[in-house]
Amino acid sequence: MSLRTLLFAQIFAFVGLLGIVLWATLQLASSDGGDALYINVAGRQRMLSQRATKEALEYAQSPSRAQRERLEATVHLFAQSHRALRLGGDAQAGLQEGVKVSLRGAADAKLVGLLDAVDAEWKVVVGSIDTLLETSPRRATAVARLAEKAPQVLTNMDQAVRYFTTVEKPNYAAIDVAGRQRMLSQRAALQALGYDARPSSQSLAALQATVALFSRSHVALRDGGRVPTRLDGTGVTRLPVNRDERIRAKLDEVEDFWVAEREAIEVLAEDPNQHREALQALRVANPAVLATMNDAVFRAQEVAEENLRQLETVQLVALGLGLGAALLGGLLAFNISSTLNRLRGMADEISRGRVGEPVPPIGIGEVRALSQSFERMRFSLNATMKMQEGSQDTQPGETGDSYASLF
Repeated sequence: MSLRTLLFAQIFAFVGLLGIVLWATLQLASSDGGDALYINVAGRQRMLSQRATKEALEYAQSPSRAQRERLEATVHLFAQSHRALRLGGDAQAGLQEGVKVSLRGAADAKLVGLLDAVDAEWKVVVGSIDTLLETSPRRATAVARLAEKAPQVLTNMDQAVRYFTTVEKPNYAAIDVAGRQRMLSQRAALQALGYDARPSSQSLAALQATVALFSRSHVALRDGGRVPTRLDGTGVTRLPVNRDERIRAKLDEVEDFWVAEREAIEVLAEDPNQHREALQALRVANPAVLATMNDAVFRAQEVAEENLRQLETVQLVALGLGLGAALLGGLLAFNISSTLNRLRGMADEISRGRVGEPVPPIGIGEVRALSQSFERMRFSLNATMKMQEGSQDTQPGETGDSYASLF
């Protein structure tokens, strides 16, 4: 194998390896491209299940057209988002009608099964809500069934989100936890309404656990730390310190609204005489917590997508530099190979005794030094050969004179 072939083979191998690494990275990036959005929308489903239940109970207590429209909008948003998560398609981006986002749907068999389980429970919840919206004596039964099935919807949806995040995309745990905060804000309000309707130590403990999980998760999202991944407080993950100023600013806004909601819940639990004022304060603070937390989640999603785009940019720059290095290496290989071939031809000429033609300094680096060594060798051989030729020219004359003297 010639040196040129060997050098070019190494260059082609380098380019091939670089291409494989780039292809693998871009494939990973493309597969992750919509995952932050998917986790965001899937996590929002947990919140919507609690929001629908809360709004249904509020409607049952004080029916109104505005309350009915809010409830129907929540039910529609859940159904639309669930269809997009399961089959792919467009879903509403925010909590209000407006921008649409496109999801690619679920491909993993287990995730599909979990989403189907959510759908089965959700149909029962929707049936109960439809009955609740009717003016019929079955309303009390619908409320009871809603209270029974809504937690199961939440549990199944939470399992789906946690499976997708912890098993397939662990780097997006912060988006999952941030998205869960939206649900916890609604769950706290729902449990507060339930406690107000039927006070008990069990319902109070559940409410306090939700408040504690929200507060702990909020601190971890902002300043980093360990936080439970499950709704029962088990399964712990560690979040890094959040250094994005826009997210930190949104989390600070959430904290301000959350303090008001938490204080209302504390008053509700400690002083039954002020429950009306506490519930009113809760109704004011709760939507603000949800809206601001939703903005924070979408910013976290944007940060994840920006990091992904930066990775793609770095890979493309690396590919460009690698191709440039390969091109330079190819030129150097060609130059070295051509120079060595010229030196080989000159060496052949010298071996045939043709030492009159100088060897020019060609090539770069060690190859140039080699050509200079060839020139010194040629010069020495040329001088030696001339000396030998000169001695041969004088020796015959001297020998003739000696022979002549003998005669």
